[in-house]
Amino acid sequence: YKSIFEEENVRVTFFIDRYTSRIKNKGLTAPLLELQDLGHEIAYHSNDHSNMTHNLTEFGPSYFEDDFYKQMVKMQDDGFDVSTFAYPFGSNDANTDSLLSSGFDLLRDFDGQDPDITKCIRKEVSKVMTACSMDDKSIHDLDNFKVAIDIAEQYKSIFILAGHAIGEWPNEYTMPPETLREIIRYAKISGLEFKLYKDLAEELKSQPLD
Repeated sequence: YKSIFEEENVRVTFFIDRYTSRIKNKGLTAPLLELQDLGHEIAYHSNDHSNMTHNLTEFGPSYFEDDFYKQMVKMQDDGFDVSTFAYPFGSNDANTDSLLSSGFDLLRDFDGQDPDITKCIRKEVSKVMTACSMDDKSIHDLDNFKVAIDIAEQYKSIFILAGHAIGEWPNEYTMPPETLREIIRYAKISGLEFKLYKDLAEELKSQPLD
């Protein structure tokens, strides 16, 4: 479904987990590098897609010093410019945010079922940004997304959406390609600018310190 982004002329961020087993060992490094060359961002989604708050409680900070960063380093060694991170399951709290803030320019949590879609709209960039789910399991539908886009445009704000996979097959972790295309087109017509997470991170760096 790369053609959707090419035809609509937008660039997006792909968060990758289990890089060695799911990408490298399956010969998918080159296609992923091609996406990066086309202007998309390839970012980090953990080494094993586990719950980060649980890992911190169960294993302590040493988990992040050892296992957590190994897959990211392998991605960087293979040519990926990794600088932002998305929590699996949105599993973050103040402790994980504090621990990981020094390792990434921007962190993303995830809200899959909160009825208040405005939680994913921000007036300005912060170190941790919340994304709302576009997956079929999301409680939000296309009309909700359009309302949120209208709000973001009206108040010149940032609206973040995230999904797991694009596909025609019925699955709670997929979204139909035409739904994605309609969201993209509505956002473009509304005048919203598409940004990568690393673009938002650069904006954060330029903000004056308190």
